[in-house]
Amino acid sequence: MSWHVAQIGAYSLTTPQNMSLRQCTVLGILLLGAWLFSNLLIYRRLFKPRGYICALLLSLNTLAFMAFLGTVLDTRYSHTHTKQAILVTSGVSQEKLAALGKDKSGYNTVFTLDNNIDLSGATYLASPSLLVHAMPDVDTISVLGDGLSSEQWRTLLATQAHRDGVYTNSIAVTFSPSIKSTGLVDMRWNRQITLGEQLDITGIVQAPTTVDKANSHDTTQYLLQLQTPSGSVEQEEHLVAGQSFHLSTQPKSAGQWLYTLKLLTLSSQQVLEQSQLAVSIEQPPTLRVAIWQSAPSFETKHLKDWASKTGSQIKVVTQISQQAYLRQTINQAPLATGSVAPKGKQFFSPQALNDSDILLMDGRGLVQLSVDERDRLGEAVESGMGLLVFADNDLADSNLFNGAPQKKKLNMPRVQVDKQAEDELAIIYPQRPVTKNAKAMPSQLLAVSPLRFSNEQGDVLLNAPNQRPLVKRVHQGLGQVAMTLIPRSYVWKINDNQQAYGRLWHYLFKQIARNTQHTYWQPEKQDQLTLLHAQLNACLTLGNDKFTVSRYQAFSQYMDNQLRIEQPLVLNQQPEQPIWWCTHYWPQTSGWHRLYLANTTTANQAETSLNKPAASQYRYVYSPDTWPSWQQSNKHAASKEMAALSPQKTSNMHQEILHKGWFYGLLLLMLTLLWLARRLL
Repeated sequence: MSWHVAQIGAYSLTTPQNMSLRQCTVLGILLLGAWLFSNLLIYRRLFKPRGYICALLLSLNTLAFMAFLGTVLDTRYSHTHTKQAILVTSGVSQEKLAALGKDKSGYNTVFTLDNNIDLSGATYLASPSLLVHAMPDVDTISVLGDGLSSEQWRTLLATQAHRDGVYTNSIAVTFSPSIKSTGLVDMRWNRQITLGEQLDITGIVQAPTTVDKANSHDTTQYLLQLQTPSGSVEQEEHLVAGQSFHLSTQPKSAGQWLYTLKLLTLSSQQVLEQSQLAVSIEQPPTLRVAIWQSAPSFETKHLKDWASKTGSQIKVVTQISQQAYLRQTINQAPLATGSVAPKGKQFFSPQALNDSDILLMDGRGLVQLSVDERDRLGEAVESGMGLLVFADNDLADSNLFNGAPQKKKLNMPRVQVDKQAEDELAIIYPQRPVTKNAKAMPSQLLAVSPLRFSNEQGDVLLNAPNQRPLVKRVHQGLGQVAMTLIPRSYVWKINDNQQAYGRLWHYLFKQIARNTQHTYWQPEKQDQLTLLHAQLNACLTLGNDKFTVSRYQAFSQYMDNQLRIEQPLVLNQQPEQPIWWCTHYWPQTSGWHRLYLANTTTANQAETSLNKPAASQYRYVYSPDTWPSWQQSNKHAASKEMAALSPQKTSNMHQEILHKGWFYGLLLLMLTLLWLARRLL
């Protein structure tokens, strides 16, 4: 144990190790007494006759005692030092590179992830994770240029667990971003869709002035083109820097397609950026559609015709008189012989309802059902069937669910009559951007019933621009019950707006119908890119309780006309979601990849893969140089966030014990000068 004696600036005096406090006190009294006694002798002998010589000797004597004290005590020198790593990434300016080249201080270590950067003295790293290994005692990382992606930051900071034993970031991060390039950022589009659905593309046009000249307004006009896989221009839009956009199209055929977004200057037609959007379009599943209506309807007639062209199996029962019902079947065997038959129990039998994926009914037809039929209907919904009800005044005026108790009461949105609610409105799909101040064309409007939803129950599938709900859905068991206030959507169809009509019903069927895909891959996130050599994450939802890893194996298959590469994937069950089995791997080739599940109990795995859309999914792996502005924007955002969340830049305090040889030398010098002064003076 040592004792702190004094602090002089950055220097501190401490007693030697293992010297007791009593010994320190005795030593201090003796040294102080000797110094005072020696100074007193010098003063009494020389002050009056030779004052200047007295002052000189007193000074030398004091310095000698201080040097002697330094030989006895430990002198520690404290100083601060920051061990900083400068990480140079792509996009760094030439001015900053020149400044780094002139820095000869030796306090910083320079690294780079881009071997194309010409910077002498910089150490190239193949991965960010190697930085901490190359500089284990790093305190601060200063990032220059575009920065790192979120995955790269996770890779870099994951090494903290190996260094400190705890997964916490103790490294301060500073970020000096590069100038933002001109291009498309914040891109989103639906990567996997079914034929008939809309492809929606959103993003923002970025230019350097949107960040670097915040007080100025960039008046440059840009032209954005959406090109089909064949190369024809599908849609164009005029934009300025910082403006968001929304493009949409409806693909005409299934397959794996590459659309193109091209950004040009409007004046010179100079191409600023040209990037591809990969979209996998699957054939819609064949649905079993049942229609029960209390009277013939143009709505169901056109809906039946449209659904039949999609390949759906359809059965229709229409009440044509009090005791007579017309039966129709399309794309399946007839229900019964003859065109007119008694109502009976066949349509609402458990077997018939289980053989239906979605049932469409008008409100009056629902009200006329018996208690037993509604019980069976409720059981079918809980088992997974979807029910869509066309709301009408009969349903609004009924006390349908306030009467006798039911075994399986339908849980559905409530409606009430509101004459002022009758109108013609445009429809808005959820999570779709709405252009401000945009007025819908007359051909885009649909009539709405004089009804209004009377409570907040259910989630909105479609609403009006004024946020009025038009279609609502309530989940019940494995199925759902939906209600629509749109009675005449066929107006679109007869007015030659086939695309909007098909989109509407494709969307509603997908949201309401029974989920026939018991095993399926989760959709790819709309705002992320899968890049070559970067981690690809995918999760499989399994509806089969008998699934075992020993029986089934997941694969990733590289799709190419000349080459087929299969890579086995390891599935790990998620504790929080037991029906989710997730995997991740690093694609080694760019292009289309097919994720699929194969039965490993058979000899040929590739040929026995489950041939259902649920068991396979196509994903596109982009090359590292694609979408440059978007990648830069993501790296900027991730690096700024990391700098904001990291600890403050600090300097570590270091202490060094001065070698006592310096004090012995000073003591010898002072004693020599004292002897010379006494002899000569």
